[in-house]
Amino acid sequence: MRKDAKTIDFQVVLQNPFPPYQAVLDQIKPILFAEKILGVIFIDCGELRWIEQFYGRHMYAHIIEVFINATKNLAGKMIQPQDIITSNFPNQDQFFIFLSPKRADRKFYSTDMEEMAIRVRKHINDAIKKEVSDAVTGKTLIQVGFATVLYNSMVDVERQVDTLIEDSKKMAEFLKFLTKMRNKEKLKELILKEAILTVYQPIVELERLSTIGFEALTRGPKGTVFESPDMLFEIARELEMGFELDNLCRKSAFLHAIKMDKNHRIFVNSQANSIADPEFKGGYLRKFLQDLNITPENIVFEINEREAITNWEIFEKSLAYYLNLGFSVALDDAGAGYSSFETILKIKPNYIKIDMGIIRDVQTDIVKQQIVKSLVAINNSINAVIIAEGVQSIEECRTLKELGVTHGQGFLFAKPGVGFPLVDSEKLLAKIKEKD
Repeated sequence: MRKDAKTIDFQVVLQNPFPPYQAVLDQIKPILFAEKILGVIFIDCGELRWIEQFYGRHMYAHIIEVFINATKNLAGKMIQPQDIITSNFPNQDQFFIFLSPKRADRKFYSTDMEEMAIRVRKHINDAIKKEVSDAVTGKTLIQVGFATVLYNSMVDVERQVDTLIEDSKKMAEFLKFLTKMRNKEKLKELILKEAILTVYQPIVELERLSTIGFEALTRGPKGTVFESPDMLFEIARELEMGFELDNLCRKSAFLHAIKMDKNHRIFVNSQANSIADPEFKGGYLRKFLQDLNITPENIVFEINEREAITNWEIFEKSLAYYLNLGFSVALDDAGAGYSSFETILKIKPNYIKIDMGIIRDVQTDIVKQQIVKSLVAINNSINAVIIAEGVQSIEECRTLKELGVTHGQGFLFAKPGVGFPLVDSEKLLAKIKEKD
């Protein structure tokens, strides 16, 4: 038996401006009676809860606030002002937009609904990404579905609304699956066509701003869902195609490195499991590099600290193989992942790259300064080179030098570019001197 709308505990709906649909059935049912059809757009933001786990409740609360404001702003733009926006009591992560009659003097159909749902999803996703891009880059934000129901005088109206709601949820799941499969086929095509762009960003010694090497970075085709590197690699991970993409990125990085100064090193991102690839470890790698006139001493494999290493025995054996050949290894995003200090001591990398999240505004953040000091101390104990990622300001650069960081990478020195961008060290040193 349906719980009467008047007995619903509205205190449960904390900070939610949209009433439960059960509470506004008296507004919804007349639409179905009069028009003989009722349409709904379903919005599911439940997958945003990963933000609370990784970034805390304050960031999550901010994102939900952005979501609610974006949904409110749909009225008069994507939807009519008289359309009814409701929540799905007791699930406060789900919302419904019940569509009112008379849209352009004609009834709406499923084709109209799909187009409208896609526009709604884009509007809300764009609003969230704009406000909190650092937190949500490359992640699933909201899902949408849609459905219609035709009036049946033989069936209870509330049961017809229930059917409408369930159909809209099923459609959301279907659209999610369809998007995933489309992306998988597009990603396969991208890999087969090798349709990626490799750009390079210099890594500099902070005292004289001399370049020691370049990090190879990947960009997807412009105008596609893969254009953003974060989105490209996130989708590849979700589709379990990270290994294939990783191999392509390494190959492209090496092919273009033929133009690099032989005194420089190229830093190439590699998944922890990719370095165990028997084909890549075999004679293929050495022959491939010989054909390009690149020596192992020119190459640094970057292992991302954010990714857990699941089989240490295999990983350490593979790593030892590369090190014996003359390759170097860098631990990327140190300080941001699972267990930075333990990983550093196990791997003993030649380079430690401090995550840009720790570098940002380090000059004003005592906690970040302490993290950098700890990483520098460990770095000195294993005689590695420490590199600060994402350096954007002279103030950050100055503070990092004071904390013992010797090398840096970021927009302060040069943006990633095709070829090997040069650092205007004289001009930058003059600016730094002006601020001292």
